[in-house]
Amino acid sequence: LSTPSCPPQGSLSRYLGLQINDWVGSCRLAHSVTRGLAYLHTELFKGDVYKPAVSHRDLNSRNVLVKADGTCVIIDFGLSMKLTGNRTARAGEEENAAISEVGTIRYMAPEVLEGAVNLRDCESALKQVDMYALGLIYWETFMRCTDLFPGESVPDYQMAFQAEAGNHPTFEDMQVLVSREKQRPNFPEAWKENSLVSLCVSHTLNDKTLIRL
Repeated sequence: LSTPSCPPQGSLSRYLGLQINDWVGSCRLAHSVTRGLAYLHTELFKGDVYKPAVSHRDLNSRNVLVKADGTCVIIDFGLSMKLTGNRTARAGEEENAAISEVGTIRYMAPEVLEGAVNLRDCESALKQVDMYALGLIYWETFMRCTDLFPGESVPDYQMAFQAEAGNHPTFEDMQVLVSREKQRPNFPEAWKENSLVSLCVSHTLNDKTLIRL
């Protein structure tokens, strides 16, 4: 998570647009975002201090900052919700607040686009929405990894679904693309040689929420 003592290099989106990374550097980026999200999703008790589980609800590569050491921190909690089992609460609001307000359209999970978020288990459902967005961040990150394109030029940076939906997709565009046509960002042929990347990305982008890592 973002702290004042960690001067950033800019958003992950901007960072990936400016430079490529080797396998270690790419894993450092992805691992640190994953750890940040895991911390956010975890309910913690430490002495008299309590941290509830929280869903970010607008996780994307523009809401992640890259620090000078090549690790990432998550920012912008304007849409985040405290998770309390089958109930949710926005900061300063009543519990059971509406969850229809969501984040960036291109990062919306299929169940959000379909209006099919499981309200009977809000905690699990909203965590899985974050996990889907994390999968898209993985894809963006590893598409700029030199070691995953041996003997080839690393592709220019693209946001998730930029090739399929352009720079400014509408909600309806993403509904058709992700929910009806079941499309996901294309996996390069070179990724088939790295089962770890393929597994992580494909699982987090799965329609079946329980399969997401």
